[in-house]
Amino acid sequence: MTSQLPRAAPARFEVRVLPGLDSLAEEGAREFEQAVSEALRDRVVFRVALSGGTTPRALHERLAGKPYRTRIAWDRIRFFFGDERCVPPDQERSNFRMACETLFDPLRIPSDHVFRMRGEADPPAAAAEYSRTLASEFARSRSGPRLLLPMATAPSRSNSTTRGSR
Repeated sequence: MTSQLPRAAPARFEVRVLPGLDSLAEEGAREFEQAVSEALRDRVVFRVALSGGTTPRALHERLAGKPYRTRIAWDRIRFFFGDERCVPPDQERSNFRMACETLFDPLRIPSDHVFRMRGEADPPAAAAEYSRTLASEFARSRSGPRLLLPMATAPSRSNSTTRGSR
C-alpha cells in the first residue's frame, strides 16, 4: 500500500508590503510564532516548509535570537524544504546550509527534526526519495506543512511577505 499526502484544503494567502528587510524579518517571526502557537494547541508537532534563497536569512536570524528562541517550542517543530538547489549541503548556494547556519545550528535543532532533499544526488532520484519521505512523514497528519515564504523585490523597492496555509 502506498502512503499518500493528506488531501489539501483550499489555500489562503495574504500579502503585506513592508518597508524593508528588518520589518520583513520581524513580521515573519511574529507570524511564525503565532502559527506555531495556534497549531500546537491541538497537535503534537508543527511542520513547516522553509523557502530558499537569500531573503529567509534575516528571518532565520531573527527567529534564532531573542525573544523568539525562548518563546517558540522548537522541540515540537519539524522542518522541510519547499525548494533546494542541486548542490551538496556544504556548498554556499545550498538552502540547507543557509538554514543550518542561521536557524538549525544556533537553536540546536536535532537532525532528526530536519528533512532535507539531497541536492547532491541525481535530481530525479533525490526528488523521488524526498517524495517518499514526505508521504511517510505526513501519512498520519491531518494537514500538510505551513509554508513560510518571505519574498523580496529589488533593494530599491518594498519587501513583502506571503503567508500561506492549507
